[in-house]
Amino acid sequence: MYMMAAYDMGEWEWNESMSNEQARFLLPLAWLVRVDDTPLHRSWLDRMVRDLIASQDIASGAIKQEFGRGNESGRCSPCAPSSNSAYGSGEGPIMHDGTEPLADSLYTLSFALAGLREAYGATRVGRYKDAETKLAEFLVRTQVVSEAHPELQGAWFRAFDFKAWEFWGSDNDWGYGPWTTETGWSNGWIMSALAMRAANTTLWEVAQTRKFDPVLIRTVCLEMLPGLEEYCSA
Repeated sequence: MYMMAAYDMGEWEWNESMSNEQARFLLPLAWLVRVDDTPLHRSWLDRMVRDLIASQDIASGAIKQEFGRGNESGRCSPCAPSSNSAYGSGEGPIMHDGTEPLADSLYTLSFALAGLREAYGATRVGRYKDAETKLAEFLVRTQVVSEAHPELQGAWFRAFDFKAWEFWGSDNDWGYGPWTTETGWSNGWIMSALAMRAANTTLWEVAQTRKFDPVLIRTVCLEMLPGLEEYCSA
């Protein structure tokens, strides 16, 4: 409730792009509909999906990275470097001024594909599936193909220019440049979402068929929420 209220008021502090935040919020909002299907919760999910896919390129299916606008303009952490000396001194977005036709498979596309799958599974809204299909097709077309480096075969580099149709972007991030591939946040999420799509299921549905060790779940919960033991009791 507080996150959506802040979103409505334009008070989100976004990490490198607003697209990152919107993409990551799809899954929890979809699961909120699963556990408490109300018009309000569906409206929150629909708002987030609509705002994210408003940046989906019609021709390619890519989702363009967007900086915050209006009240959220400049509420970035981290922001694009403002000087040569700041370049490469910390984390940073793959864009410089926000106009570049760039997609980010590390922080946006991976979570967007999984989130759209969950959003469609929870609601059966056709627009969500259409956006997921376009994004899935884009990701399949932009997988790395390399005979010289078979270890990279099938992976996704971070930044892709969907107008020039090549991996490209600002290299100011000191750890995750445009030609970086990440086994967890990029490849893991994308491949898992594509697998769910191929099996015509969702992560929510798969989770319902599995038995989980409550001791292990509590251990993980405590590691993720130190000092908040009361939230790990169930």
